[in-house]
Amino acid sequence: MTEPAPLPNRPSHVAVLAPLVRRVVGDRVSDPATADDLTQETLARLLAVEGRLDHTALAPYAVVTARKLARGLVRSQERALRHRHRMVDPRQPEDPEERALQEEDRRALADALERLPALERRFLLAHDVEGVETAVLAEHSGTTPGAVAVRLSRARARLRVEYLLALRRVELPTSGCRARSWRSRPETSESSEP
Repeated sequence: MTEPAPLPNRPSHVAVLAPLVRRVVGDRVSDPATADDLTQETLARLLAVEGRLDHTALAPYAVVTARKLARGLVRSQERALRHRHRMVDPRQPEDPEERALQEEDRRALADALERLPALERRFLLAHDVEGVETAVLAEHSGTTPGAVAVRLSRARARLRVEYLLALRRVELPTSGCRARSWRSRPETSESSEP
């Protein structure tokens, strides 16, 4: 086994530059652990080139190297932050069954809305979707806010029935059955059955 070559007996000027390197790195990096890592990296690079440079050129080389390492670290952190959204998708993969159910639900609601009379549909969409007040709807239609509220209540009841019929794909035998189904109330519908 061979012994390692002895180190030269000349003094190193790199050790004297450690406080300067720490100060330069500390001005650019706030995390103490990261600053220590960059200081050590700079000193290691200085040791690698110490024999090739004049000792008067070591200080400027140390400053430039420390700045370059700190700037490179900041750039890589900014790049990672900019591209983080591409690395991880926090959403769960879409379930095909859930998507099919949502699409079926959307179609049933659209069909139910289409079956409503035009004025009821317009009132319902304006009030429940767009947030138009009943007083404003009453003013535009030439009626009272109470009458608009009653019309909205009836439209919602009709929409619920139409939605269930569309969702279950049920066709009632006559239009009279449809009118009775949305006018009936749960407590009276049982008593009206024979």
